[in-house]
Amino acid sequence: MIIVTGMHRSGTSLLAMTLEALDLDFGDHDEFYAADRWNEEGYFERRDVIDMNSRLLSGHARTAGRLGSVLSQVRYLAGQRESTFQKRARDYEADLAPLAASLDGIAVKDPRFCLTYDAWTPHVDVEMVIIALRHPTAVVSSLHRRQHIPRTVAYRFWNRHAEGLLSIDHPRRLFVRFERLVGDRPAAELERVVRFLGLDITVEEALARFQSRFVSSLQHHASVETGLPEETKVLWDAITRVGSP
Repeated sequence: MIIVTGMHRSGTSLLAMTLEALDLDFGDHDEFYAADRWNEEGYFERRDVIDMNSRLLSGHARTAGRLGSVLSQVRYLAGQRESTFQKRARDYEADLAPLAASLDGIAVKDPRFCLTYDAWTPHVDVEMVIIALRHPTAVVSSLHRRQHIPRTVAYRFWNRHAEGLLSIDHPRRLFVRFERLVGDRPAAELERVVRFLGLDITVEEALARFQSRFVSSLQHHASVETGLPEETKVLWDAITRVGSP
């Protein structure tokens, strides 16, 4: 399984779209969470994976009804103790193990993998981890505008996912910068992706495929603000050091 992840509102859907354009197999699109006005090209997220990760993080499936959906989001935002997560991983193992096995050999995208990665690895071979990375103040601004999450809460939410990303220990791990993909010169970032995947195509071909799929209107609130809370700054500095090409 190839894991595609990153903090919410960091360009994970754009990254998945790019990877699919480069011929990575994301499986049956009929299994995907539906597109909406926020992601007109789709989320590239399987409902069964979203629900499993939501159960691990909140005790509730994300797509199994309105009440469960609300509870899953509220508890996900609030966070949980590590001991609670470990217990849920054990409790849901009978469902998680066969689901993980069924995903062997394909790319699977969910931002929640930032926090649930360790629950999946005993049950499936993770070939590589590809991570979308976006400046935290842009992420927080997007969360605030879209979901009305207070900025202080959104920064804590970002911090938690950043800590999870830093804890993912995999020999094949790539950070892809959102700002570079949607900027004026995406070719350099695409070259990193092509090289990482070991693809036998030129950067020009990769760029043509990317441009054939990329919709500039999907770039919501891309501007980067200055100034970060201290904890966020420390985490951002650590991630950019790890993720620098």
